[in-house]
Amino acid sequence: MCLTHSFVARYSLRRAQEEQRRIILKQACTAEAYERLANVSLVKPDKARQVESYIINSAQSGQLSGRVTEDQLKDLLSQVSSQTQKETKVVISRRRGSAFDSDDDDDDEYS
Repeated sequence: MCLTHSFVARYSLRRAQEEQRRIILKQACTAEAYERLANVSLVKPDKARQVESYIINSAQSGQLSGRVTEDQLKDLLSQVSSQTQKETKVVISRRRGSAFDSDDDDDDEYS
């Protein structure tokens, strides 16, 4: 019984925190920016969460001079993308002594 109560308490706390985040974001962003951020969160939740946290921290510390516009949000998303961009590296490994080694083919028959 205590475990269920603990789970419910944590769930309620989490919901309250998420609701508080939503309220702050709605106040800090224009309707267009908030809608775009909601759309981004469907596709890239980690990226959206980072931008949300930045906006919330900026709003709470008084660093926002006005509401975040859609263009400003696009800039923030670009900054987060460039910071978190993963470098793709392709490595081709060739096996030596393979049954399919082209060097072992006897091409003399076709010359």
